[in-house]
Amino acid sequence: MEIVDKLISWNFWLDMRTGQLMNIYEYTLIILIVLFLIFTSLFYLKKKNKKRKKNQFLLAWRQLYYFSITNTVLGGLIWFFNYQTIPFFSSRFWFVIWFLEMAIWLFFIIKLFKTLSKRIEIRKEKEQYSKYIS
Repeated sequence: MEIVDKLISWNFWLDMRTGQLMNIYEYTLIILIVLFLIFTSLFYLKKKNKKRKKNQFLLAWRQLYYFSITNTVLGGLIWFFNYQTIPFFSSRFWFVIWFLEMAIWLFFIIKLFKTLSKRIEIRKEKEQYSKYIS
């Protein structure tokens, strides 16, 4: 219970001098940054694929690319500031802000994928309908 009480206290999250991360959390953060870097390269390749000119999901791939490259940079900065134990920038509330940013951005990307898939279905129905009319 002591850990839970510590996690929900304001002093824990707003402490300016937190010290270095424990090894497990530092490794987890590094793995997350590397995953974002891998996703950045994959989404870049998807975004730059010019062979598919009628790719309806090109906007979504661009958004995922920007999402992953931004979070790679932010994660790298958070890791660097925690590694150097810079007082204000290594605070724990930056993790909360970072995860909130990711959640909000992913919400809009998922919403974009849903609207694009609906547009594709409507376009296919129109093509089927126009195929029999003309």
